[in-house]
Parts: sequence; C-alpha cells; structure tokens
Amino acid sequence: MRTPTLGYCLSRFNRHTRLTSIITTKYMDTVTRHEWHGNWLIFFLLCIFGITIPFAILYFITNLLTIRTEVTDSEKLSEYLETRG
Repeated sequence: MRTPTLGYCLSRFNRHTRLTSIITTKYMDTVTRHEWHGNWLIFFLLCIFGITIPFAILYFITNLLTIRTEVTDSEKLSEYLETRG
C-alpha cells in the first residue's frame, strides 16, 4: 500500500477547501460608487484657460475616489445613499 506524499495531501486539502468555499459563499452584490473630493473653483479655473485643460483633467482624475462595496442587499444601500443626500 502506497502512503500519500505531502504534495498529494496538500492538493487534496486544496480541493476540499475550494469546494467548501464555493458551497458556503453567499452571493454578494458589488456596488461601485465614484465620488469627487476636489475643489470646484480650482477645477473651473484650470478649465478656463485652454493651455491648462490637461492639468484640469489630471486634477479631476487624482481627486476622484472609487468605492467598491460588497453588500447583501443593494436596495438598502441605495436607499441610505439617497437619504444621505
């Protein structure tokens, strides 16, 4: 009778872990929000002059915050965000 090697035990453990994680994982909604946290006056001044429009684009992109949230009920999150204003 052949004894299992360490590699065999690890692969069997990984298969078992992968299967149990698939079974126990609940479906989560992913909500992606974009919020801009820059100064509108600076952005407007950079947009007025034609030569500084590339700087305005860079200013806009660097102050744009992307928030990804995994929630079980996306409707509750959208209601909360609407009431937050």
